[in-house]
Amino acid sequence: MAILDLDNVIFAVNSKGRFGHMRPTSGNHIYIEIKCSRTNRSHVTSRKKWLRSLITDVEKLSHYNHHCFLVCFDFDRYLDNKSISKLQKIATANVELFYFTANQASNYLADV
Repeated sequence: MAILDLDNVIFAVNSKGRFGHMRPTSGNHIYIEIKCSRTNRSHVTSRKKWLRSLITDVEKLSHYNHHCFLVCFDFDRYLDNKSISKLQKIATANVELFYFTANQASNYLADV
């Protein structure tokens, strides 16, 4: 997801008048990546796969010069505090990591 400073974006159309591409120039753009450990599309099957996915996103966001956010929702408690801290250390200054975990994880009936 991106929040773009539209005054600083170049939009191009192709020869048929349809959208061709968009190129952000300098401006106050914000890029947001949202990750969830449990969705129909995530296919997260292990801690290693989840961590690799997050590292890939941090590296991708680190290439931008603009402010970026990586917002993670970990419903299965894949990462502990030490792993989360390591992930934050590889992020560049423009990338902010927000990591949320569920208290019950996969144990929906734990308090019953």
